[in-house]
Amino acid sequence: MATIYLVRHGQSQANVERVFSNGRVDLPLTDLGYRQAGQAAAWLDGRNVRRVYASPLLRARQTAAVIAERLDVPVEVLVDLDEIRVGDLDGRRDGRSWTLHDTVLGRWRAGDRAARFPGGESYGEAYDRFSKMLQQIAVRHAGEAVVAVTHGAIVGTVVPRLCPTLWEDVSQGKLHWSLQNAAITTLEVAADGVSCSAWGYVGHVGK
Repeated sequence: MATIYLVRHGQSQANVERVFSNGRVDLPLTDLGYRQAGQAAAWLDGRNVRRVYASPLLRARQTAAVIAERLDVPVEVLVDLDEIRVGDLDGRRDGRSWTLHDTVLGRWRAGDRAARFPGGESYGEAYDRFSKMLQQIAVRHAGEAVVAVTHGAIVGTVVPRLCPTLWEDVSQGKLHWSLQNAAITTLEVAADGVSCSAWGYVGHVGK
């Protein structure tokens, strides 16, 4: 079993501008985002983290670099920690595109594996690649703790379905689907399942 701290990246320019920045457009952290990354790093310090993994998107890599420097551990980019691949929506910011995004995401949250972003991935594809990546990390780091810097939408739609207790709380509205910037979700990942001891913790994040 491995402990995986899933960290949502700090605030990015894409968050500020409300633009899809999922590959074709790749915007950096804001100054606030860098501060949030530092706050996450401070919370993780002393937890015996052996390595930091990151999504390939710039905001995740920048967040991971701040954390890895504080913890004095290596960083490795893993493609399958990527955010939802929204295809034709990438680079857009108009209300119509966000309405479409929210509609598809709603179907994902309902468990519709066939629901797909135009030109992008289906829920089944996203679920499979992200959950398999968590298992691969766990096998590589059995008995250890690691950090994986990733994204809010992919964590919010995949992880609750991996953890039965978390799924019950989220689906009943006791916990939110969405995660704040620099939120930390703590998972224990084993070959026979995943448990979540903390969902979207933000007690470390200040103003």
